[in-house]
Amino acid sequence: MRHEYGNSVCVTTQVGCRIGCTFCASTLGGLKRNLEAGEIVAQVLKVQQALDETDERVSSVVIMGIGEPFDNFDEMLAFLKNHQP
Repeated sequence: MRHEYGNSVCVTTQVGCRIGCTFCASTLGGLKRNLEAGEIVAQVLKVQQALDETDERVSSVVIMGIGEPFDNFDEMLAFLKNHQP
């Protein structure tokens, strides 16, 4: 998401979701699997590759999207600990 202060990337931590929130389409197919930390990093790198054609950079990462991040706590924590700027 492009903002005047930079580019935010929303990353997901799961394929699907088990929570079942009635307002969210992510739950319709149920939880398929958790993503590994490297797969979460790959989402950020993919966006940065697209931005490499410009002078822009990813300025922030938001952990949200498909799934409940705390249901994949260990991999989310590994992503945060091992892949900071």
